[in-house]
Order: sequence, then C-alpha cells, then structure tokens
Amino acid sequence: MEFNQQLNASCNSVNDYNSAFACSDNETFSFPALVELLDESLNNITQTEEIRKRFSEFSQVKIKELTRKLKTAQIKAERPPESSEEAHHKELDNIISQQINISTSLESRVNQIMNDTEKLRNYNVEEESIPPTDITSMLLYIYRNLGIELIEQGNCLKARVQSPTKNDIYTVMIDDKLSEHFVANHLWELAE
Repeated sequence: MEFNQQLNASCNSVNDYNSAFACSDNETFSFPALVELLDESLNNITQTEEIRKRFSEFSQVKIKELTRKLKTAQIKAERPPESSEEAHHKELDNIISQQINISTSLESRVNQIMNDTEKLRNYNVEEESIPPTDITSMLLYIYRNLGIELIEQGNCLKARVQSPTKNDIYTVMIDDKLSEHFVANHLWELAE
C-alpha cells in the first residue's frame, strides 16, 4: 500500500515536470525553476528506486519463506522411504486391534461398575447393621459400640469402659444397690 502511494506521488511529480515544459512559445523558462523541478524529479526517481528495491527484498524474503514451507509440507506429505505399504497396513491393523481390546475392556469395566452400583442401591444398611431383636443382645451391641464391655465374674458384674478422648480404660463394679440412673450417668461420664 505504501509502495503504491509513493509510486503515485512520483508519477504526479513527473506529470508536473511535463506540464512545466508544455509552455506556449511566448512564455519563457526560468532556469532556477527548471533546476528545482529536475532536482525534485531526481529525488522522486531515487525514492521510487529505493521503494522498488525494498519491495524486491521483501518479496525475496517472502518467496524464500514460502519455499521453505512448501518443502517442509512436501516432506511431511511423503511416506518415509523405509516403510512399505504392507508395513503401513500392518501398523493400522495393530492400532485397530488395540482399539478393539481397549473398547472391550472398558465395556466390561463399565458393566462391572454398573452392577456394583446396582448392588449398592439395593443394599439396605439398616438390615445389615441392626443386631437381632433380642433386648439383651441389643443392649450389649449398644454398649460395645459406646466402648462399654460388660464382664460377669461370678456374682459380680463389671463394666470395662474405654474413653477415646482421654485414651484410658476404666473398670467399674456395677452393684445392685446403686440406681440404674446413677450407673448410666457414671458410665456415660467415663465414656466421654
């Protein structure tokens, strides 16, 4: 774009030069004006030559760059000389068989996960975690989960209490003389 503008400016100067010489016979030429016009024309010609030279250099650089890109693309497009068409087909077959194996293993894994998910959905946590309905076994279950283990030694009943916060184990004698409320509160305090 810049090149075209400068070229047009040079042409306009040449047209000015031609119009300066297109005088009628009775007009006189002034020598300094003519010299100035010639200098201006010479400058325009020099600028035009410089612009053409820069444009030519720019074009050469672009041509070299595009030539390199073309050669690179041609090299990439060619099949390597050491590989034959048979080897190419063999490689494609290997890739396809690998894809089939991977697809099969993924399908089996998805089916396994779906089966596991269905089992988990159907799994009833409450049925599994609740012990039998016998009251004694339920109480033992609750005590054990709280960290309280009841131990019978002859006529005497003891409770072993584990305190996770204090990292201690307490053994308490449970006497029939004590109220159930007191024993429950005492065990609860030790279990905390």
